[in-house]
Amino acid sequence: MKKLLGLFLSLSLLISSSVYADDNADGIAAVQLVDSAISKMLQELNQRKDEIKTDDTVVPDILRRQVVPYFDVVRMSKISLGKYWRKLTTDQKRQFLARYTELVIDTYSKAFGSYNGERVEIVDKVSKVRKGKTTVRTRILRDVGAPVSINYKMYTAKSGMWKVYDVQIEGISMVSSYKSQFSSTIKKDGINGLMEKLGMGNG
Repeated sequence: MKKLLGLFLSLSLLISSSVYADDNADGIAAVQLVDSAISKMLQELNQRKDEIKTDDTVVPDILRRQVVPYFDVVRMSKISLGKYWRKLTTDQKRQFLARYTELVIDTYSKAFGSYNGERVEIVDKVSKVRKGKTTVRTRILRDVGAPVSINYKMYTAKSGMWKVYDVQIEGISMVSSYKSQFSSTIKKDGINGLMEKLGMGNG
């Protein structure tokens, strides 16, 4: 009996160690993905910083190509709309996803809109993973003023890739902010009212 108990405890320790090792590896992978995406984005921002001063479309264009592919816009849209997502027609969902992507870019652009060579620091080299989710913390280091905190809430998609499902800028959740705004508009003006406010047709 003691041998059996000892074997069980050994197996339990082995399994828990393996799970921890996998989570640790996943945490590193999430950080590396964010670090790589940010590095590519900063490289292009730095190369085009003179253009940024005179052209408001440069930063959104860079973000659209270098950052948005790592965002799960569908998941973000569903969270932001909550129960109302199911009430959209197929065409409305298509329009909403396109518009929501632009809203994300607009919001995210505010953190980099006046880019002038600032650096981005990864706060933790390994992020803690719980139930397939993690938060990668970063901050923009500026020559003048306090650092700007930007945290990426991520999850493991079915493809096995890490995807961003929310961004917290200075502690404010992008998805939660949109959810509050959308819910308020829908309660007052209905789904069609929200669609009109976002500059879309009614499907």
